[in-house]
Amino acid sequence: MIFDELGGLGKVMPFAGLAFGLGAFAAIGLPGFANFAGEIMIFFGAFRNGWEMERFHIFQVATMLALWGIVISAVYMLRAYRKTFMGTLGKRWKELVDLRPALRVPVTLAVGALLCYGFFPQSFVRMIAPAFRTYLTANKQP
Repeated sequence: MIFDELGGLGKVMPFAGLAFGLGAFAAIGLPGFANFAGEIMIFFGAFRNGWEMERFHIFQVATMLALWGIVISAVYMLRAYRKTFMGTLGKRWKELVDLRPALRVPVTLAVGALLCYGFFPQSFVRMIAPAFRTYLTANKQP
């Protein structure tokens, strides 16, 4: 497998390994990252708005399946990270260099934005809510 061949890249590319790890954490929706706030709002909204007392609603079934999808994606992302950046370094990768400073700046800004909106999601919601207000309110017919 390709992941087995890449093992140990974190030793020669520590910044890239950290950036990939933080990106993987954001992709799986770890609390503290922007993706978590969006996921949790969607899941709570779907579960609450689809409630029927006598049985599960289709929204709740879809929410449960999506939650299992997050668990499965977390397993795969963390396994990919471990096999790529941890372990023993192959001989062919010893000459690799880490990200240049010109590439570190946008990566750092992206990670900073993920963390900023992860810890303060309401600031982002307040920015985009006025644009979506017409779509989110019920249209009343005269």
